[in-house]
Amino acid sequence: VHHPEISITVEPKKNKTEKGNSKALDALQKVFIYDGVVNINEKAIAFQSIEGNIAGPKKQLTASKLSFVTPNISMDLDAIQLKGSKLELAGFKFGPAVNAPKPETQKDVINVEIGRIAMTGLDIDAIVESGDINIDSLQISKVLLGIEKDKRLPPAPSKEKPFLLASLIPHAFGFRHGQLEDMNLEYTEISAKTGRTGSVRLHDIRSSLTFEKDSLADFRRLSVSATSRVYNSGSIVVNYKGVNNNEFMLNVTVREIDLIQLNEIIQPLLLIEIKDGRLREMEMHALANSEIAEASANMTYEDLHIQIHKRDDPDQKSLGSELLTLLADGIILKHSRENAVGTIQQPRMAEKSIFNYWVKTTSTSAMNIIRHGKKTRKR
Repeated sequence: VHHPEISITVEPKKNKTEKGNSKALDALQKVFIYDGVVNINEKAIAFQSIEGNIAGPKKQLTASKLSFVTPNISMDLDAIQLKGSKLELAGFKFGPAVNAPKPETQKDVINVEIGRIAMTGLDIDAIVESGDINIDSLQISKVLLGIEKDKRLPPAPSKEKPFLLASLIPHAFGFRHGQLEDMNLEYTEISAKTGRTGSVRLHDIRSSLTFEKDSLADFRRLSVSATSRVYNSGSIVVNYKGVNNNEFMLNVTVREIDLIQLNEIIQPLLLIEIKDGRLREMEMHALANSEIAEASANMTYEDLHIQIHKRDDPDQKSLGSELLTLLADGIILKHSRENAVGTIQQPRMAEKSIFNYWVKTTSTSAMNIIRHGKKTRKR
């Protein structure tokens, strides 16, 4: 088939129907489709070429490019190859559509580029018959992830967000093992308080994932081990494990961070500048549920000096007084601590993301040690 253009109007399903057991794809032997478009309501799927044989167990299919476009998002998949139970993509892009309307409320604007995606243990017939995708392994590499948020906009309507990492994975998708390599992430935020832009960058993110489904207990457990560097220096190690349907464990270790680099995120957003300081090591261990996280931490840092800048707008309250209240609270700020320990309880904000819960728990643990930490006693 050359240059097909197909338009389909899909009506909402009123009743679910049982899916048959026949292998529908066995009716197709060799497939050749070139430069076509499928329009489904306001969505469009464009492709350059699709060739292959999808009958029988040894399916083979190649597609040079697939593009999926809606009024709001755009997604491109490059160099798709299916060989039996293995699927590879040589490129993936996701982001706002070219003419997408600008956000009217606070929301994450996400752009993703992936150099390679590989899956093993793929059963195309089972996917067609059940609609579920269950694979053995998932490998993702060469990832650029950008997230932008403008906090000058009105807040989005409040709704509770999931707090378990497994909840972010659709129920129709499952894998046993996952591997993420060579990922860089940049989060950019425009402050509602200062109007300035701050950013945090994580480099060289590598992660291994194990995903388990317990159908009897109706529980999906995701375990993650990840390493990264912040602003291309130091090291961050994160270990996460779902315990049950209402708890997870989170362990974070941070080493050798030049705290001056954090000015890229805190100075534009809070008008606070770190003039000097180095974090030698911080370890945090947390057990969290849907309501609260209980964490203990140990931290060593030195030569911490903070400068507070005044606002240009005198009509607005000084952030400096807010920070001094937070840091001091009747206690002198310590510029250096060695093997100081502390425990905290961090309430969860249900309308915030999982990662906000992690960051709040970790940062509150660090601030608690700066303010109240006690040195570990020698036995």
